[in-house]
Amino acid sequence: MNRILEMREKRGQIWDRAKAFLKEHQDENGMLSAEDAAEYERMEQEVVELGRVIDREERAAQMERELNAPVAAPLASRPEARPSAINNLKIRNIRFIDDSRDHVINAGENCKVVFEIMNEGNRTAFNVVPVVAEVTGMKHVYISPSVMIEQIAPREGVKYTASISAGERIKTGEVIFRIAVADENGEEYDWQEFSLPTQR
Repeated sequence: MNRILEMREKRGQIWDRAKAFLKEHQDENGMLSAEDAAEYERMEQEVVELGRVIDREERAAQMERELNAPVAAPLASRPEARPSAINNLKIRNIRFIDDSRDHVINAGENCKVVFEIMNEGNRTAFNVVPVVAEVTGMKHVYISPSVMIEQIAPREGVKYTASISAGERIKTGEVIFRIAVADENGEEYDWQEFSLPTQR
C-alpha cells in the first residue's frame, strides 16, 4: 500500500480511538480527570504529528515528480499520457458550521466543514482524496483524517464533511484552512483556502 495512504489510515484509527476515549471518560460537565486529559492530549498530539509527517511526505513526493520530469522532448515519439480525470474535479459550496454558529472557533468547540466535489469532465474519476488542512501551524486544532472516495462519475458530485475540533488551549488568533482534491499519491488539483478567527 502507498506509504501516505498507510499513514492516513493510521491517523484515522488514532483519531477514532481519541474520540471514543473522550466520550467514555468525560463526566456530565464534559470534564476529564488530569490523568485522562493527559492521555487524550497524547492521542491528539499523535494525530497532529502524523498530519505533519503526511504533509512532508506529500511535498517530497511532489518535488520528486517535478525533479524527475523530462526537461526536453524525447527523440522517439510515444503516445502522450492521458491527463488524470481528477484534474476535472472542482470544489464547490464550501460551508463552515460551528456549535455556536458565530463562525469563530472557540476553545473546546466542535465544528465541521462541508463542501461538494463536482466532476466537470467526461470520464469517471477514481480514488479521490478530499483534503482539509490547517496551514498556519496553529496548535490544538484537530481535523478528522481524509476518507478516500472510490469514484465520481462524469457530471456528478459528492458532498464531503470533515470534523474540526479545538482544544481547550487554542490561542486567540486566526487559522487558515486549505480545502483540496488530491489523488491517491497525494498530488493536489483544485483547492481553495479560507480563514476564521479563533478564541480561547
